[in-house]
Amino acid sequence: KKISQQKAKNRIKQIEEKIAKGETLTIVEISTNGDTSAEYLKIHDSVMRSIVNIHNWWPNITKIEKVTNPMLDKKYEEARLRLKGDYEDQKFHGTDNTGVKGITEGGFRLGTGGMYGAGIYFATDSSKSAREIYTK
Repeated sequence: KKISQQKAKNRIKQIEEKIAKGETLTIVEISTNGDTSAEYLKIHDSVMRSIVNIHNWWPNITKIEKVTNPMLDKKYEEARLRLKGDYEDQKFHGTDNTGVKGITEGGFRLGTGGMYGAGIYFATDSSKSAREIYTK
């Protein structure tokens, strides 16, 4: 996606207004019905289309939740302003419930180990991120 600097600056202002009003972390279930149906179908399709047979994973998606944390959204938009390019993409990250809680409350933490050294690992295949080694 193309990211404009002005769009990011405007988004930061909007987020700062939410923070000033006391808005904090919210979790909203995205449904196949109503005004969230397009978003639900986009996410569902993304997960299902990025399955690789070798991973032997066939999900039954029962619920999709959208988590919003204004403090993390602001940090994200500020980081986008520092990018040299305009490229953004969506990837998958495997973790367990404890990891989900930590990520949504405080953001991703730079790991100290990993297959390729310190970093935060993402995958283009949903089935790779769902492997037990990443979700235990």
